[in-house]
Amino acid sequence: MKERITYIHGAGDAFEPSQLQVEKTSLVVKNLQAAREDRLTFDIDELPHEIKLILSQLEDFHLRWSSATFYPLASPFHSRISPGLHIFLTPKQNASLDRLCPLLKKAFGEPLKCTSVQESFTNKNVTSPATLRATPLEYYQNLESLAEFEAYAEHVLCGSEPGSNSCLNRLRVIAIATEVDLDYDGKDRTFIIRAYQDGVTRSSSGWSRADSLSGSLKTEIGLLSPQAATEVDHIRLEGYLIELGDDQKTKSTLIQFPSRHHSLPGWNYSAFFSEPSGMHPKLRIRLEASQSAFPPTANPESCSLNTYLTLPSSIFPDKYQLANELLLASLNLRSLRSISGYTDLEAPDYATFKWGSNILIELEPSHKGEHKVSTTWVAEIPLHLRYLPPTKSSQGLSHINIPWPVVFWTCTANSNIGKLSGNPFDKTDLGYDKHFDDRTIFYHIQPNSPNGDLQNTLYVPVLDTSVLGKDLSYLELGTGIVVLAGWLWIVWLLFRGWYWTNQPFHTVTQKKKV
Repeated sequence: MKERITYIHGAGDAFEPSQLQVEKTSLVVKNLQAAREDRLTFDIDELPHEIKLILSQLEDFHLRWSSATFYPLASPFHSRISPGLHIFLTPKQNASLDRLCPLLKKAFGEPLKCTSVQESFTNKNVTSPATLRATPLEYYQNLESLAEFEAYAEHVLCGSEPGSNSCLNRLRVIAIATEVDLDYDGKDRTFIIRAYQDGVTRSSSGWSRADSLSGSLKTEIGLLSPQAATEVDHIRLEGYLIELGDDQKTKSTLIQFPSRHHSLPGWNYSAFFSEPSGMHPKLRIRLEASQSAFPPTANPESCSLNTYLTLPSSIFPDKYQLANELLLASLNLRSLRSISGYTDLEAPDYATFKWGSNILIELEPSHKGEHKVSTTWVAEIPLHLRYLPPTKSSQGLSHINIPWPVVFWTCTANSNIGKLSGNPFDKTDLGYDKHFDDRTIFYHIQPNSPNGDLQNTLYVPVLDTSVLGKDLSYLELGTGIVVLAGWLWIVWLLFRGWYWTNQPFHTVTQKKKV
């Protein structure tokens, strides 16, 4: 097992060498204001049998979790996803995945709406040719906490080390993380756990922690600060590195590399539903920019502004409605780039087993001139609610939480930029990135929520069972009788019409009077 710990402190954050204490097998930091990324890399043979059994049926596996509370991202960790639990996987041919959903429920809790891969996962619609070697699958759950997963990971990964505080301390970063990733690559046979914690929401005093070497574990620690890059679409970091057990003191370092993901300073967006929402809510995305220029790229003509929505099964888009170009233009939308998942127009939520759907839409900025856009404008996306199960409520309402979408610019990188995968902090498999080619640069816009909540709550009218009492069997019986009576009435009318139509025609003649 290998471990990499990276602290990222801002250029404006105060830092003194006395905040670092280097020993032969440990590094102690004191009151360090910084974001932190923990990265643990396992060989598949180091994993418990139940996990190894599932992974052996997969080409790759990627899990992404993001907090529903706003958190800032430090460079080079710029990529964002909608809050909640996202799972992307590619099964091998003739793979048996019957144990996957039970394992996910064991790891993340019973509330997961995962019955089986066939019933709950959806095919991932991708357009990038590099990803078409197999059919990728996707699952999403609006999961606000990873407390269950932390306990599960400590049990299965530290079970072979009873009483090992070192193992437990390494995994407890999951409890305070604002982002958690799990990645498995079948070619390399490696399994990676990544946890990111921003330095702002942690505490005002910063990090005070001792990271120690444990057994044969190889631990590398970096203390880095972002600097101005000398080339477009690059990121530059300066700071110190230390490899525990080998280095007696920190080593200075300066690295610069092309990056797939960047932030776009001066821009922000908010997402909300227009009121009253009704059964056909409209999601409004408000964008604001303190400066009207396009992203700082060498190819501004290749840039487009996009939003990616992850929608639970209770709400869905109408792909036929979003194919209307005149409607899109009136809503500041340019085109529907992709729609995937479960989009049945009639099924109620309680009859839906699939997790939901995704939409990738290109927005139509309000232009002020060449390569400039208006500083404030709103795009609107029409959506539709499914009928929800009855509930015992004095108001006859049920609520659902809809995660905020992500908003980003995409631009084509220079031909001489080099491989974006050379970034040691590169991050892929975010859901939306597979709809673009490998030379796409993403400029992420930061969400701006007044209360810090990155999800919207909608109240949906439902059948109020408190009015009808506990026994609803008479309601079901009455509904059945009414439907049957209506059906019999229609059959009777059809039969009567058919009967009289098929009767022989009789001509009545009258005798002439003399």
